[in-house]
Amino acid sequence: MNQENKPDKIFEGLGIEGLSDEEKASFLAKAGELLQKRILLRIIASMDEKEQEEFEKFLEEESDQEKINQYLEKKVPNLEEIIEEETEAVRKDLSEFFEK
Repeated sequence: MNQENKPDKIFEGLGIEGLSDEEKASFLAKAGELLQKRILLRIIASMDEKEQEEFEKFLEEESDQEKINQYLEKKVPNLEEIIEEETEAVRKDLSEFFEK
C-alpha cells in the first residue's frame, strides 16, 4: 500500500473520513503518541529493575531517536512483536471507540 494512502485508509476504516485536515493531523499525532506510550510501557514492563535503570540512564544521555531504536532492538528481543501487538491493540481500541 502506498504510504500516502495509509492515513486515508485509517480514517475510512474508523468511519471518520469526514474530519477536517486539521482534525485528521491532530488525530494522527495523538494516536501516534498513544502507540508510543503503550509500546514503551510494554518494553519497561518486560525489563528487570537493573535493565530499567540502565534504560533510564541511556535515555537521559541520548535523544537521537535512531540510536534509541538501535538500543531497543539490541536489548528487547521481541521488540517487533510488541510493536505489532500494540499497534493492533490501538487500532482495535480506536475502532471500538468510533463504533459507539
